Amino acid sequence: MYDREGEAPLAKVNPLARWTRKDTWDYLLKHEVPYNPLLDQGYKSIGCWPCTKPVGAEADERAGRWGGQKAECGIHTFMAKKA
Repeated sequence: MYDREGEAPLAKVNPLARWTRKDTWDYLLKHEVPYNPLLDQGYKSIGCWPCTKPVGAEADERAGRWGGQKAECGIHTFMAKKA
């Protein structure tokens, strides 16, 4: 929590913070929530087209992103900052 220039403190709550991948899939399937069909084709984590590839079942969730070279593609760094 922090003070936003004299305003009341801000508290953030994330009710999904402790969900596992299985919890998420159980919810999606039970409630028929649409999801990206690439997840059914071996993509465990989906980003921009040139930075994403499918990986094997035993691979780390982020193994298909950026070819193991870095943690983020950087596209978001060119966005204007909000005042």
